[in-house]
This record gives sequence, C-alpha cells and structure tokens, in this order.
Amino acid sequence: MNILIAADYRAPFGGNFIGSLLDLAAAIKARDDSVVFLFPELPGGERAWCEWIRKHGYSVLFADLSASELEQQRFLQDVLAKNRIDLMHLHFGIYNRMLWKQANVFRGTRVLIHDHMDYATGVSEKKQKLRSAAFSAVYALNGYGLVTVMKKKMNAYAFMPKKWFVPNGVSMIRDVETFSSRETTRAQLGIREDESLVILFGWDMKRKGVDIAARAVSLLRQQGRKVILGLIGGDLEKYRLFIGQNGVKPDSEWIRGIESR
Repeated sequence: MNILIAADYRAPFGGNFIGSLLDLAAAIKARDDSVVFLFPELPGGERAWCEWIRKHGYSVLFADLSASELEQQRFLQDVLAKNRIDLMHLHFGIYNRMLWKQANVFRGTRVLIHDHMDYATGVSEKKQKLRSAAFSAVYALNGYGLVTVMKKKMNAYAFMPKKWFVPNGVSMIRDVETFSSRETTRAQLGIREDESLVILFGWDMKRKGVDIAARAVSLLRQQGRKVILGLIGGDLEKYRLFIGQNGVKPDSEWIRGIESR
C-alpha cells in the first residue's frame, strides 16, 4: 500500500507532530508499505524538519495552497497518480474544501481525515456539532474515514460508520541537530542566574495562548517573581503587538524572542 500523509503544517519546529508522523511512517514501513509526505509551500523556504523527514528516507512534496482550485486539483491528481497512492491521511484541514466540493478528485483513493481540534471557545458548541454532523453526512457518502483526538466529538460525526477515537500521544524522537542547550538559550537571551525562563512555542499566537502566557508571567512579576517569557516561532514585534492588544504592556523587557531554526 502507498500512503500519502498530507498536513497543513507550517510551524518552524517539527516538535511532537513531525516526530509522531515519523513514528507512524516507521510502523507503516515495517509492514512493507510506503509513505510520501506533502505540506504547503512555506514562506521563506523549507523548515529544518523537512530535511529531518528526508533523512528518514521519505520523499517530501510541496503544494501551493494559494493556487486556484483547479490548479490544486490537477496538482493533487498528479501526485496521486505518479505515486500510485492508495490512502491519503489528512491533517489540519488540508484539502477540506476539496473533500467537500470535489470528491471526484479522490476517486479510487481511500481517505482518512485526522481531526486534531477540540470545539472552539466563544462559539456555540451546538452549532459546531451540527456542522460536524453535516460534514459527516458528505464524508460518509464518499466513504471517507475519520480519526478524532477528542472522544466527545465521536457522536457529532453522526453519519460516519468509519470513525475512531485515538487520543493524542507523545513521540520521543526529535531532530537533535536543531537542538539548543538550556545554557546556550539562556545566554543568548541574557537571562541572569536569579531569573527563571518560561518558553512558549507560539507560532500560532491565539491558539497557542501567547496572550494567556503573557498575562500569567505579568502577574508572577507583580508578585516579585523574576520570570522571563521566551517566545519561539515568530516575529517578536508581532508578538508584542498581539500581547499589547490583550492587556499586557507590549514593550515589557521580560518578553523575549527565541530564533526559529
């Protein structure tokens, strides 16, 4: 079996997600099946984790998700044909619109959708459940399968006979060549011996809770705790703007940026 693992993943670090995909690919490979990876074209070029995947012996393809729908369809059909793909494993909503509107693109290829998300806050949960039910009807008609990491969402996908609850896990493999030691990172940020460094991987500021982390560290400092917030994954000025919009003084010296690799 030939499997295409596709994900709308743009983070600067591979972290647990890419490590988990490599664990999965290794298990697939052990069954004498093959794996190809596909990600969006990334601003500023490839991330280090792309080469990490290649070092494990897998091909990495890139899709232009800003292209027209027709161009995207043709590209994906070409990928499926050239690599003789039997199964697509889709993450983070990649090709969701195509799954809904152009199911013919996937004809002859099995599809497994991986839902990583909980219900969004600030939005009616009932409406979100109804939306999932509507999607599940279309998915069921086209024979798609689904994995959710949230057990409470199983019933929302009411019409899907092929669905599984698989809780999130932790992969123990990491790309050690991109590691930075604790001492090196503290030195780069100018952290003193009497200061504590809290690191947040915040490339997606809202979903990763950069605003919440900043408010928490601000409260700790008001209590006399010497805590520095180190933010990984994006432009420091954008972080400061976002933090300022959420009730924390944006030019606070205890907000530091850590370079992505």
